[in-house]
This record gives sequence, structure tokens and C-alpha cells, in this order.
Amino acid sequence: MVRGQKARVRLTKAREVVIDLTEAGKRRVTVFQDGKPVGSTTRPVGEAMTVTGGDHDPKSAWFITVRRDKPVK
Repeated sequence: MVRGQKARVRLTKAREVVIDLTEAGKRRVTVFQDGKPVGSTTRPVGEAMTVTGGDHDPKSAWFITVRRDKPVK
């Protein structure tokens, strides 16, 4: 992604994430389940990663990790 842009990515049939870099120096990550926002967090762009998610059912949850760097094998 490029600074000043916003991207929406479908992760599964029910889950999506929006990564918003339109505000200078900040990264806003919003997660959606079934088209509804279930969580949002804003961090400085320089932080290495953001972890956020939501409830899957009463006994479990799901999460995503948004990383700035490429994963190392």
C-alpha cells in the first residue's frame, strides 16, 4: 500500500479488513464480519504490526495481523 490510500481486502466469505493510510503518520485498521464493522484501531505508521479481530462464537474468536514488513520464511 501507498501512503494516502485506503484498501479493502476480503479475507473470507464473512470477513474483510480495511487498511487506511489517508491520515498522515497513522494507520487505521478496521475489521468487518458479515459486512458490519466489529473492531477498529489506529496506530502510528511506524509500528511494526497491528493485531485485531472479533468473536467467532461465544467460545472462540478470530484475529488478523497487519504487518508492515514482509514475513520471513
